[in-house]
Amino acid sequence: MSLPYFISRRISKNKTGSFSTVINKIAVVSIAVALAALICTFMILRGFEDTIKQKIYSFSGHLIISKYTLSTSFENSSIVVEDSLMDGLRALPGVDYLQTYAYKAGLLKTNDEVQGVILKGLDRSFDTSAFTMHMVDGHFPKFPEEGYGTEVALSTKIANYLSLKVGDEVLVFFIQNPPRYRNLKITGIYETGLE
Repeated sequence: MSLPYFISRRISKNKTGSFSTVINKIAVVSIAVALAALICTFMILRGFEDTIKQKIYSFSGHLIISKYTLSTSFENSSIVVEDSLMDGLRALPGVDYLQTYAYKAGLLKTNDEVQGVILKGLDRSFDTSAFTMHMVDGHFPKFPEEGYGTEVALSTKIANYLSLKVGDEVLVFFIQNPPRYRNLKITGIYETGLE
């Protein structure tokens, strides 16, 4: 007979009401409550982690392919995207979706305020289904059949800072030589909660 088995049998078979029986029951209940709290904590943290990952991936994706440069600019150097490259990437296992985008630095100007921003330019291939859950007002910008669109979605932080709402127009200046500007219509405001 092993020593741990002998001790546990002696403690569990003690008379009801003895000191060791009360201590034993308190220990068992304490361990059960601690384990239940630990399991709940892990489940909550796992759900929180999955929510944050989903929010980040809805903005940038799981994998970003870009040109390697030593530049510290916010704007990425463009790469040539040929159909053969896209077909080869789509054929890889685990690849569900591909999309192209471009970043451009600019200034949003209203009558009272100016705010520096990084604009993310998208095309018709953008998957709006993952992003629409972050929209708090309005809708995601619609892509025109030809040319470039003049609709934009802003974060609640920028919209509040510039006192803008859905339906307002805002002037954007692109920082380049010579400077360019566009008049954009706000069709949606989004909130991620990541900040």
